[in-house]
Amino acid sequence: MTAEVTSTGFEFSLRGLRIGDGEMLPTPGAGGVIAIVGANNAGKSTLLSQLWQAFISGATQQAGSPRILTEIKSPWSGSPEDLEAWLRENARIREFPTFENVVKNGLAERITTARNMPTQGPGAGNLTGWFVNQLNLDQRMNAVHHAGRLGSLDDEPTHPNQILFTDHSKRDRITELARRLFGVSLHFDSISANVGYRLGDPGLEAPKVDEITREYAIAVSGLPTLDSQGDGMKSALGLLIPLEINTHPVALVDEPEAFLHPPQARVMGREIGRIAAENRSQTILATHDKNLLQGLVESKARVTIVHLTRTGDSAAATLLSEEDIESLWNDVTLRYGNALDGLFHSAVIVTENDRDSHFYAAAIDAYLEALTPQPPAHNVMFLGSNGKTNMAGIVDRLRKLGIRVVTCPDLDILDSNKVLKRVVEAHGGNWDDFEELYKKATNQFRAAPKPPTVAEVKQSIDEIFSESAAGDLSEELAKRIKAAAKLPDSTWARLKESGDRAFKDAKDSATSLLAKLDALGIVTVRVGVLENFLTTVSVSKGSGFLPVAFEHNAHKSAEAVEQAKRLIAATGIRTESDAPT
Repeated sequence: MTAEVTSTGFEFSLRGLRIGDGEMLPTPGAGGVIAIVGANNAGKSTLLSQLWQAFISGATQQAGSPRILTEIKSPWSGSPEDLEAWLRENARIREFPTFENVVKNGLAERITTARNMPTQGPGAGNLTGWFVNQLNLDQRMNAVHHAGRLGSLDDEPTHPNQILFTDHSKRDRITELARRLFGVSLHFDSISANVGYRLGDPGLEAPKVDEITREYAIAVSGLPTLDSQGDGMKSALGLLIPLEINTHPVALVDEPEAFLHPPQARVMGREIGRIAAENRSQTILATHDKNLLQGLVESKARVTIVHLTRTGDSAAATLLSEEDIESLWNDVTLRYGNALDGLFHSAVIVTENDRDSHFYAAAIDAYLEALTPQPPAHNVMFLGSNGKTNMAGIVDRLRKLGIRVVTCPDLDILDSNKVLKRVVEAHGGNWDDFEELYKKATNQFRAAPKPPTVAEVKQSIDEIFSESAAGDLSEELAKRIKAAAKLPDSTWARLKESGDRAFKDAKDSATSLLAKLDALGIVTVRVGVLENFLTTVSVSKGSGFLPVAFEHNAHKSAEAVEQAKRLIAATGIRTESDAPT
């Protein structure tokens, strides 16, 4: 029994790709969206260009620069008979005495040749334009221009508006998209010599096609054309129109969020996902916008994220599958915070709070500016964790996204081996490799603190009374007396007060431990806590600290510079001092 031949048996899509020397990454086929993300210069746009070339020839770049895409799975699915059925359903067939020609998207080929393309290799050659649409910015802007009417309905359309001329349902969808994205009303001008969208309402009921009045024609022609509007509206609708009319199984899109505000980018993401799912098409896009990613995930389409990283001319990628994304999306920290922005940075430095983030960002900037008057952008993001106990969870989530993460906790993270162990493991470390060194370095703090002698307490109280020999006992004086007679709680406080100078008994072990943590990406604050960088004046901890610290250039102090150097080294950023001489 032979299999039924239908157009649904054919599929052309990206079903897997290899980046650099990595593993083959499986991607969703028809009905899915592949979002390529990464820091600036990671190779997102280059990957789209290399995918286009791979769809043409089937070959990928094995050498040379930059080496990003090195292999794709064959995009063909189905038999030659399935492809022929698809072409007959989705293209114009021109009959000649001895053969039939397929005409689609401005390209023509004999059907007997076209149907055998899958057997000739992975590339579609000069007929790639049948299957893949490169929706760059120029093409998106062109899609909103008015287009001349077809000579006859049997002619091959060469512009989206020529297709919309006879497809009222898709026209209505585009109109609704414009309303939701920009709050405007669109009117499709089908009576002028050039057809396309205009903004507004003619204010008159549309007459029958053979009863067009002069009054109605003047009202329509008086509306502004869509291509006369701002770049944001033209770029967005110039993308959604071709996707909606679905002339190609695959679309390649660079920065679909161009010119859009965050709420609009989110709606754009939802619509790209919806269209792919409904049309059984595939969109491969490169983006810099977390709002667009949020919209894609909310669309419930099959979404895969490819996170690109690049070192020199070598690229690597982390794949977030549909299951990974769903799991991460359930985390409110990622959904509603700015953690997803880390996908578009070279590294993320996680600090204990936003105040710490601001200070260390300023310290890094000051250090880099001291190296060269106009330093290149370091592309590092800072993220406050609201306490060191939250650091491990944040690090774990970010690393699952393929993001390089550095943590910058105060030195008193050593107070708790449980907290430190969680952070070490979140960074991919093995606590067994740290535990013995940790115990040696911190043994002096884990011992019970020595209580003061009675004579020492008496001397402290006598000094307090000598300062306040007369008058009544005040609440403040009572607190000072009580504190003088109090037994010490712990010697851990010395780490906050003195930083790494507090290590007395096992300095070598402490130095080795901190260096080992640095190498893993856990860069502790050597002076103890943030406030210890400011030594010239006294200021209370809290919101008032940073203005005073910056005023007195605490972020440029020798200690702050050393902290900045350690953070930069952990992120892997190259500086002028790293350059070969």
